[in-house]
Amino acid sequence: MKYLWVSLLPLTFFWTSAVHIYEPASLFCLLLVFMAAALSFFGYRARGVLAGIKDAVKFCALVLIAQGAVFPFYYIMAARVHQEPVFAFLASGLLNLFGVKAVCEGNLIYIDTFLVTIVFSSTIEKAGALFFILFTIGGVVCLLLAKARIKHFALFFAITFVYAVLRYVFVIMLFMTYSRHSLFWEKIFTFAAFIPYALILAAVFKALPAPEIILSLKGVPVKKAAVTGVLAFFLVFSGVAFFGLRDIGKEKASRVLVDEYHSDWEWTTDAYDEEWFGERSGYNYYCFYNLLEKYYETGRNMGPITGDTLKNADVFIMKTPTLPFSEEEVLHITDFSV
Repeated sequence: MKYLWVSLLPLTFFWTSAVHIYEPASLFCLLLVFMAAALSFFGYRARGVLAGIKDAVKFCALVLIAQGAVFPFYYIMAARVHQEPVFAFLASGLLNLFGVKAVCEGNLIYIDTFLVTIVFSSTIEKAGALFFILFTIGGVVCLLLAKARIKHFALFFAITFVYAVLRYVFVIMLFMTYSRHSLFWEKIFTFAAFIPYALILAAVFKALPAPEIILSLKGVPVKKAAVTGVLAFFLVFSGVAFFGLRDIGKEKASRVLVDEYHSDWEWTTDAYDEEWFGERSGYNYYCFYNLLEKYYETGRNMGPITGDTLKNADVFIMKTPTLPFSEEEVLHITDFSV
């Protein structure tokens, strides 16, 4: 059983290499799957070479399917939830225990250093939510297959929560020293930071037997088989829909005009890519404008607003103004909105 817990580590980080999340996808994900299968084999090797290989492959497949089914829901959550106040509160308390002066206010941690006060924003990404969610899903699969008791699940979740908080504090302290935000999601560093977590779980649950993986429905009651089939369909459909389906929407007739003339901020004119950095790249609406272009007839207003400016527009977007509108422009905009 202990090898299966360790195999969850490469299975978890398979997704960060297979999908463009924090870094571009790469073929390294295949090596991670091979590593996970090899580790899983040691958990099943007592059943013979061929049987051990089959069970190892089935175990890895089940974990990946379960993790893949969760991905769409994580994307929905991550798009709507960003700030993270719970870990911020706990981390600030532990930082004080370690001799670092820190105060928490909401999701902000104020850290007092010799020269300056660092204002640290706690978010679910920095807390490693994606990695812990994926690993937790794998751990639940492991325990379910091993027919673990409720106390085992409670212990697993307790260890996960405590380790997540302690790891967060450790990374924050490193960030204070090196000022590198990539420490919170860089794959190699995060992988290394998860190794003690996997080894702790392997040691704690080593007495549990290697989980049985039975994919045959022979002798299974009809109702139980139906429930299993529905759940399996849900898992597969979620994974396929997430990676394969893209809602391109319906083409609309609306004409959109974005005002660039009065706003030297949130620019739509500079491409958002990895070739340049700075203020204009951080406060950048290029992708927003690019998305609008896919569905609407879109244009930019680069001069003072006249009666003809808004004549062919259905929607007029005014970004954060940095140049005041003249009285004549205000009248034109008022007439347009009416």
